[in-house]
Amino acid sequence: MHLLAALIARTATKRHERRTRTRRFEIDQTQFVTTGAAALGWSDFYYMSITVRWPAFIAGAVAVFLLMNGVFAVLYALGKDAIANLPPEHPFYLFYFSVETLSTVGYGYMYPQTHYGHIVASAEMFCGLAYAAAMTGLIFARFSRPKAQIIFAHQPVIGTVDGQQTFTVRLANARTSIVTDASARLWYGRSGVTAEGTTFYRYHELKLQRAENPTFALTWSVFHTIDETSLLYGATPESMAAEDGEFRISAEGLDENYGAPVHAQAHYDHDIVRWNHRYVDIISRKAEDVFHVDMARFHDIEPLLGTAQ
Repeated sequence: MHLLAALIARTATKRHERRTRTRRFEIDQTQFVTTGAAALGWSDFYYMSITVRWPAFIAGAVAVFLLMNGVFAVLYALGKDAIANLPPEHPFYLFYFSVETLSTVGYGYMYPQTHYGHIVASAEMFCGLAYAAAMTGLIFARFSRPKAQIIFAHQPVIGTVDGQQTFTVRLANARTSIVTDASARLWYGRSGVTAEGTTFYRYHELKLQRAENPTFALTWSVFHTIDETSLLYGATPESMAAEDGEFRISAEGLDENYGAPVHAQAHYDHDIVRWNHRYVDIISRKAEDVFHVDMARFHDIEPLLGTAQ
Protein backbone atom coordinates (compact mmCIF):
# COMPACT_ATOMS: atom_id res chain seq x y z
CA MET A 1 0.00 0.00 0.00
CA HIS A 2 2.77 2.36 0.91
CA LEU A 3 4.62 1.40 -2.30
CA LEU A 4 1.53 2.21 -4.39
CA ALA A 5 1.12 5.60 -2.66
CA ALA A 6 4.78 6.41 -3.24
CA LEU A 7 4.46 5.45 -6.91
CA ILE A 8 1.39 7.67 -7.35
CA ALA A 9 3.11 10.59 -5.62
CA ARG A 10 6.21 10.16 -7.79
CA THR A 11 4.10 10.09 -10.95
CA ALA A 12 2.26 13.25 -9.89
CA THR A 13 5.56 14.97 -9.17
CA LYS A 14 6.91 14.10 -12.62
CA ARG A 15 3.74 15.38 -14.27
CA HIS A 16 4.02 18.62 -12.33
CA GLU A 17 7.65 18.99 -13.36
CA ARG A 18 6.71 18.51 -17.01
CA ARG A 19 4.01 21.15 -16.71
CA THR A 20 6.36 23.68 -15.12
CA ARG A 21 9.49 25.26 -16.47
CA THR A 22 12.54 27.26 -15.55
CA ARG A 23 12.56 30.63 -17.25
CA ARG A 24 15.55 32.93 -17.61
CA PHE A 25 15.09 36.53 -18.68
CA GLU A 26 16.68 39.93 -18.30
CA ILE A 27 15.20 43.23 -17.16
CA ASP A 28 17.39 46.33 -17.35
CA GLN A 29 20.58 44.22 -17.48
CA THR A 30 19.52 42.28 -14.37
CA GLN A 31 19.20 38.51 -14.71
CA PHE A 32 16.14 36.71 -13.28
CA VAL A 33 15.38 33.01 -13.02
CA THR A 34 11.84 31.82 -12.26
CA THR A 35 10.97 28.23 -11.35
CA GLY A 36 7.72 26.42 -10.70
CA ALA A 37 5.62 28.53 -13.09
CA ALA A 38 3.23 26.63 -15.34
CA ALA A 39 4.56 26.21 -18.86
CA LEU A 40 2.18 27.98 -21.25
CA GLY A 41 3.48 26.19 -24.33
CA TRP A 42 1.20 26.27 -27.34
CA SER A 43 -1.57 27.99 -25.37
CA ASP A 44 0.41 31.21 -25.81
CA PHE A 45 1.43 30.58 -29.42
CA TYR A 46 0.35 34.02 -30.67
CA TYR A 47 2.51 35.83 -28.11
CA MET A 48 5.53 33.69 -28.95
CA SER A 49 5.02 34.29 -32.67
CA ILE A 50 4.83 38.05 -32.21
CA THR A 51 7.74 38.48 -29.80
CA VAL A 52 10.28 35.97 -31.17
CA ARG A 53 13.11 37.41 -33.27
CA TRP A 54 12.73 37.45 -37.06
CA PRO A 55 15.34 34.72 -37.77
CA ALA A 56 13.64 32.36 -35.34
CA PHE A 57 10.19 33.23 -36.74
CA ILE A 58 11.26 32.56 -40.33
CA ALA A 59 13.06 29.34 -39.34
CA GLY A 60 9.94 28.14 -37.52
CA ALA A 61 7.70 28.95 -40.49
CA VAL A 62 10.01 27.08 -42.88
CA ALA A 63 10.22 24.12 -40.52
CA VAL A 64 6.42 23.87 -40.26
CA PHE A 65 6.11 24.16 -44.04
CA LEU A 66 8.61 21.37 -44.67
CA LEU A 67 7.08 19.17 -41.97
CA MET A 68 3.57 19.51 -43.38
CA ASN A 69 4.75 18.68 -46.90
CA GLY A 70 6.75 15.72 -45.62
CA VAL A 71 3.72 14.31 -43.78
CA PHE A 72 1.45 14.60 -46.82
CA ALA A 73 4.13 13.13 -49.08
CA VAL A 74 4.17 10.06 -46.84
CA LEU A 75 0.37 9.89 -46.95
CA TYR A 76 0.42 9.95 -50.75
CA ALA A 77 3.01 7.18 -50.72
CA LEU A 78 0.74 5.00 -48.58
CA GLY A 79 -1.88 4.88 -51.33
CA LYS A 80 -1.54 2.67 -54.39
CA ASP A 81 -0.98 4.77 -57.51
CA ALA A 82 -2.61 7.75 -55.79
CA ILE A 83 -0.85 10.25 -58.05
CA ALA A 84 -0.83 10.08 -61.82
CA ASN A 85 2.31 10.61 -63.93
CA LEU A 86 4.56 10.07 -60.93
CA PRO A 87 8.05 9.01 -62.06
CA PRO A 88 8.52 5.62 -60.38
CA GLU A 89 12.26 6.03 -60.16
CA HIS A 90 11.92 9.34 -58.29
CA PRO A 91 9.62 8.90 -55.26
CA PHE A 92 10.82 12.27 -53.95
CA TYR A 93 8.47 13.79 -56.53
CA LEU A 94 5.69 13.13 -54.02
CA PHE A 95 7.23 15.86 -51.89
CA TYR A 96 7.25 18.23 -54.87
CA PHE A 97 3.63 17.41 -55.59
CA SER A 98 2.80 18.05 -51.94
CA VAL A 99 4.45 21.49 -52.11
CA GLU A 100 2.47 22.34 -55.27
CA THR A 101 -0.78 21.22 -53.67
CA LEU A 102 -0.21 22.87 -50.30
CA SER A 103 0.63 26.17 -51.97
CA THR A 104 -2.36 25.74 -54.36
CA VAL A 105 -0.05 26.15 -57.39
CA GLY A 106 -0.90 22.86 -59.11
CA TYR A 107 1.11 22.74 -62.34
CA GLY A 108 -1.11 19.95 -63.70
CA TYR A 109 1.36 17.30 -64.84
CA MET A 110 0.89 15.23 -61.68
CA TYR A 111 -2.60 14.94 -60.23
CA PRO A 112 -4.64 12.67 -57.93
CA GLN A 113 -6.19 9.74 -59.77
CA THR A 114 -7.81 7.72 -56.97
CA HIS A 115 -10.38 8.44 -54.30
CA TYR A 116 -7.65 8.14 -51.69
CA GLY A 117 -5.44 10.60 -53.57
CA HIS A 118 -8.26 13.13 -53.90
CA ILE A 119 -9.10 12.86 -50.19
CA VAL A 120 -5.50 13.46 -49.14
CA ALA A 121 -5.13 16.32 -51.65
CA SER A 122 -8.34 17.94 -50.38
CA ALA A 123 -7.09 17.76 -46.80
CA GLU A 124 -3.75 19.20 -47.84
CA MET A 125 -5.37 22.10 -49.71
CA PHE A 126 -7.41 22.91 -46.61
CA CYS A 127 -4.26 22.85 -44.47
CA GLY A 128 -2.47 25.00 -47.04
CA LEU A 129 -5.18 27.66 -46.95
CA ALA A 130 -5.16 27.66 -43.14
CA TYR A 131 -1.35 27.88 -43.05
CA ALA A 132 -1.29 30.75 -45.54
CA ALA A 133 -3.98 32.63 -43.60
CA ALA A 134 -2.16 32.14 -40.29
CA MET A 135 1.19 33.25 -41.72
CA THR A 136 -0.39 36.29 -43.36
CA GLY A 137 -1.98 37.33 -40.09
CA LEU A 138 1.20 36.81 -38.05
CA ILE A 139 3.44 38.65 -40.51
CA PHE A 140 0.98 41.55 -40.71
CA ALA A 141 0.76 41.69 -36.92
CA ARG A 142 4.56 41.79 -36.61
CA PHE A 143 4.93 44.57 -39.18
CA SER A 144 1.94 46.63 -38.07
CA ARG A 145 2.86 46.93 -34.38
CA PRO A 146 3.45 50.65 -33.69
CA LYS A 147 6.79 51.23 -32.01
CA ALA A 148 7.81 54.55 -30.56
CA GLN A 149 11.19 55.99 -31.52
CA ILE A 150 11.60 58.06 -28.37
CA ILE A 151 15.17 58.64 -27.24
CA PHE A 152 15.99 59.05 -23.55
CA ALA A 153 19.19 60.75 -22.42
CA HIS A 154 21.86 58.35 -21.20
CA GLN A 155 22.07 60.08 -17.81
CA PRO A 156 19.53 62.05 -15.78
CA VAL A 157 20.79 65.18 -14.03
CA ILE A 158 20.04 66.95 -10.77
CA GLY A 159 20.68 70.67 -10.89
CA THR A 160 19.09 74.05 -10.35
CA VAL A 161 16.14 75.18 -12.48
CA ASP A 162 14.43 78.48 -11.62
CA GLY A 163 16.22 78.54 -8.28
CA GLN A 164 14.97 75.08 -7.25
CA GLN A 165 16.86 71.81 -7.11
CA THR A 166 15.36 69.75 -9.95
CA PHE A 167 15.64 66.23 -11.31
CA THR A 168 15.67 66.37 -15.12
CA VAL A 169 15.48 63.83 -17.94
CA ARG A 170 15.65 64.85 -21.59
CA LEU A 171 13.60 63.08 -24.26
CA ALA A 172 13.59 63.36 -28.04
CA ASN A 173 11.31 62.20 -30.82
CA ALA A 174 13.56 60.48 -33.36
CA ARG A 175 10.94 60.58 -36.10
CA THR A 176 9.80 63.56 -38.16
CA SER A 177 6.19 62.85 -37.24
CA ILE A 178 4.52 64.49 -34.27
CA VAL A 179 3.41 62.59 -31.19
CA THR A 180 0.24 64.31 -30.05
CA ASP A 181 -1.24 64.26 -26.55
CA ALA A 182 2.08 63.04 -25.20
CA SER A 183 2.41 62.37 -21.49
CA ALA A 184 5.22 61.28 -19.20
CA ARG A 185 5.42 59.68 -15.74
CA LEU A 186 8.38 59.31 -13.41
CA TRP A 187 8.89 56.85 -10.55
CA TYR A 188 11.54 56.38 -7.92
CA GLY A 189 12.09 52.87 -6.62
CA ARG A 190 13.73 52.01 -3.32
CA SER A 191 13.89 49.18 -0.84
CA GLY A 192 12.25 49.53 2.54
CA VAL A 193 11.23 47.54 5.59
CA THR A 194 7.69 47.36 6.91
CA ALA A 195 6.77 47.57 10.59
CA GLU A 196 6.63 43.78 10.59
CA GLY A 197 10.22 43.55 9.39
CA THR A 198 9.42 42.47 5.81
CA THR A 199 11.60 43.95 3.07
CA PHE A 200 9.84 45.28 -0.02
CA TYR A 201 10.96 47.16 -3.09
CA ARG A 202 8.46 49.90 -3.85
CA TYR A 203 7.99 52.48 -6.57
CA HIS A 204 6.82 55.97 -5.75
CA GLU A 205 5.55 58.29 -8.45
CA LEU A 206 7.24 61.68 -8.59
CA LYS A 207 5.22 64.73 -9.58
CA LEU A 208 6.33 66.42 -12.78
CA GLN A 209 6.19 70.13 -13.51
CA ARG A 210 4.69 69.41 -16.93
CA ALA A 211 3.52 65.87 -17.40
CA GLU A 212 1.80 66.51 -20.74
CA ASN A 213 2.98 67.79 -24.09
CA PRO A 214 0.38 68.55 -26.80
CA THR A 215 2.88 68.30 -29.68
CA PHE A 216 6.00 66.26 -28.98
CA ALA A 217 8.01 66.85 -32.17
CA LEU A 218 11.65 67.48 -31.20
CA THR A 219 12.92 67.42 -27.61
CA TRP A 220 11.22 67.50 -24.23
CA SER A 221 12.82 68.04 -20.84
CA VAL A 222 10.89 66.43 -18.00
CA PHE A 223 11.33 68.22 -14.64
CA HIS A 224 10.66 67.10 -11.08
CA THR A 225 11.11 69.82 -8.49
CA ILE A 226 12.87 68.59 -5.35
CA ASP A 227 11.10 70.61 -2.66
CA GLU A 228 9.74 69.79 0.81
CA THR A 229 6.95 67.69 -0.74
CA SER A 230 9.30 65.60 -2.88
CA LEU A 231 10.41 62.12 -1.93
CA LEU A 232 13.92 63.14 -3.02
CA TYR A 233 14.09 66.10 -0.63
CA GLY A 234 17.35 65.85 1.30
CA ALA A 235 18.54 62.87 -0.73
CA THR A 236 22.21 62.42 -1.48
CA PRO A 237 24.14 59.98 -3.68
CA GLU A 238 24.99 58.03 -0.54
CA SER A 239 21.38 57.79 0.67
CA MET A 240 20.21 56.64 -2.76
CA ALA A 241 22.90 53.95 -2.80
CA ALA A 242 21.92 52.78 0.70
CA GLU A 243 18.31 52.18 -0.36
CA ASP A 244 19.24 50.82 -3.82
CA GLY A 245 17.37 53.62 -5.54
CA GLU A 246 16.46 53.69 -9.21
CA PHE A 247 14.37 55.85 -11.55
CA ARG A 248 11.91 54.77 -14.21
CA ILE A 249 10.34 57.09 -16.74
CA SER A 250 7.71 56.31 -19.35
CA ALA A 251 6.33 58.36 -22.22
CA GLU A 252 3.36 57.72 -24.43
CA GLY A 253 1.23 59.49 -26.98
CA LEU A 254 -0.55 59.20 -30.31
CA ASP A 255 1.63 58.99 -33.40
CA GLU A 256 -0.03 61.08 -36.12
CA ASN A 257 1.26 58.85 -38.92
CA TYR A 258 0.35 55.53 -37.30
CA GLY A 259 -2.87 56.83 -35.81
CA ALA A 260 -2.14 54.51 -32.90
CA PRO A 261 -0.78 54.88 -29.35
CA VAL A 262 2.98 54.51 -28.87
CA HIS A 263 4.86 53.89 -25.64
CA ALA A 264 8.48 53.90 -24.49
CA GLN A 265 10.28 53.73 -21.17
CA ALA A 266 13.76 54.02 -19.68
CA HIS A 267 15.47 52.94 -16.49
CA TYR A 268 18.25 54.69 -14.53
CA ASP A 269 20.19 53.31 -11.61
CA HIS A 270 21.11 55.73 -8.84
CA ASP A 271 24.81 55.64 -9.68
CA ILE A 272 24.41 57.18 -13.14
CA VAL A 273 22.54 60.27 -11.93
CA ARG A 274 24.80 63.28 -12.40
CA TRP A 275 24.52 65.76 -9.55
CA ASN A 276 25.03 69.49 -10.10
CA HIS A 277 24.92 69.11 -13.88
CA ARG A 278 22.66 70.20 -16.71
CA TYR A 279 22.09 69.20 -20.32
CA VAL A 280 23.95 71.03 -23.05
CA ASP A 281 21.68 73.31 -25.09
CA ILE A 282 21.20 71.72 -28.50
CA ILE A 283 18.69 74.14 -30.08
CA SER A 284 19.90 77.31 -31.78
CA ARG A 285 18.43 79.76 -34.28
CA LYS A 286 20.31 79.94 -37.58
CA ALA A 287 18.00 82.27 -39.46
CA GLU A 288 14.54 83.76 -39.28
CA ASP A 289 12.12 80.95 -38.44
CA VAL A 290 14.91 78.39 -38.87
CA PHE A 291 16.05 76.43 -35.83
CA HIS A 292 18.91 73.94 -35.69
CA VAL A 293 18.74 70.93 -33.40
CA ASP A 294 22.12 69.29 -32.81
CA MET A 295 21.11 65.70 -31.98
CA ALA A 296 24.78 64.68 -31.93
CA ARG A 297 25.00 66.40 -28.53
CA PHE A 298 21.66 65.19 -27.22
CA HIS A 299 23.25 63.13 -24.42
CA ASP A 300 25.93 65.70 -23.50
CA ILE A 301 25.88 67.29 -20.06
CA GLU A 302 27.96 69.99 -18.37
CA PRO A 303 28.58 70.98 -14.74
CA LEU A 304 26.71 73.94 -13.34
CA LEU A 305 28.71 77.11 -12.84
CA GLY A 306 30.37 77.29 -9.45
CA THR A 307 30.15 73.54 -8.77
CA ALA A 308 32.88 70.93 -8.70
CA GLN A 309 33.12 68.61 -11.71
